[in-house]
Amino acid sequence: MENFKKYKGRLRLYGSQFDKKQSLENADGPLYSDGFEQRYLKAEWQGIWTSSSQSEWVYGMGTVRDAVRSERYGGDMQERTNPVWYVFQQWDHKLNERASMLAAVRFDRYQLFGSAWSPKLAVQWWQNPLVNWKLSIARGFKTPDFRQLYLNFINPAAGNYRVLGSLNAQEVIAALDSAGLIASRTYEFALLQELRPEYSTSIQWGRTRYGRSGILDWRWESHWFGHLLENMIDSRPVAIQTDGSQIFSYLNINRAYTTGIENKLSLEHPRWSANLGWQMLWTGRPEDWVRIRNKEVYTRGEDGFSRLMRASDYRGLPFRSNQQVQVGLTRIVKRSTYLRWQTTYRSSWLTADTDGNGLYNRQDLRASGFAVHRLVGGGPIAWNKSGVVLQLQAGIDNLFNYRDAFFVPNLNPRTLFIQIEWRPAS
Repeated sequence: MENFKKYKGRLRLYGSQFDKKQSLENADGPLYSDGFEQRYLKAEWQGIWTSSSQSEWVYGMGTVRDAVRSERYGGDMQERTNPVWYVFQQWDHKLNERASMLAAVRFDRYQLFGSAWSPKLAVQWWQNPLVNWKLSIARGFKTPDFRQLYLNFINPAAGNYRVLGSLNAQEVIAALDSAGLIASRTYEFALLQELRPEYSTSIQWGRTRYGRSGILDWRWESHWFGHLLENMIDSRPVAIQTDGSQIFSYLNINRAYTTGIENKLSLEHPRWSANLGWQMLWTGRPEDWVRIRNKEVYTRGEDGFSRLMRASDYRGLPFRSNQQVQVGLTRIVKRSTYLRWQTTYRSSWLTADTDGNGLYNRQDLRASGFAVHRLVGGGPIAWNKSGVVLQLQAGIDNLFNYRDAFFVPNLNPRTLFIQIEWRPAS
């Protein structure tokens, strides 16, 4: 009976429905329209058993049915589904007063892509009350989503770039080529095929330190991460249209890695808060390093002549910035009203293999780095005895209207927004 009292269980049922109609027109008439419908159903049972004062077990099972209809997915509003069921178990154990560990495993079975195991092991150790260390090793699994499989979308409002799912990319590009609308195909066009699930083996190691100076609280998080990816799902430009706009699609990269360092500093004051985040990222493919070591790869030197590619020339995967920085400052005004400024900076990144050697190096085409700024403010505008019942938020995204229709076609122009949230009185 005592063990039974330590058991808790719960059943969660969740469902959502989303319908949207969108159209874009200019003085010449309609540019495009899009219908989108999504039905999402999820059922999950979860049990928690506290086996001792040091150990807790969490286990359960569930199923998800996600169904989507969209004119962007082939234009026929056909329903696309990929049902999945899963089971999981997690063990959280306190090793001693300073250390704890977590061991977990999950099994997923997808109707379209088969099954996969996802294990994880993590350890946390408190060096003292203000400093802790964390180490985790995990194996992840990600299936292609509907967008990556079926999408057929053109954006006339941002340079007419087009995005195609992997299942119809070759067919659509062949039709455009027959109509004389394709200027060239990129190297990645030859890699197009039916997408396979992506696997990731990850390790993270980091340190968090807490501190206080007067009335100012601060926290500094620093960690190193590494991911070894198999069948990595990536988006790449696969063709250029005669009007200069790009066609993007999705493909698998056999093996790749990403590794880097992240630092986050948070400051908390009664009247304001600030945060600073910085990431340094290195990427690449193991097979590329083998080719470089075997002296199989050539590039162009500064004099324009061919030469062997050196290890220092290699720049890894395209479309990934080596550095990203986020800065945020929030000012708390009277009665929970706030004003927040946020800046996100992305450094330059490689976009095209201009020397045709199949690797990306410092001689290849590079897009310029840029920063996007956001200003937002808000606060309560109506109260009752139970608290806030009406909240207002307004702001501007991409405040200085940075645009790059060729290299960053999906970046929205300056956007003003107003949001009102109502909460029923408790």
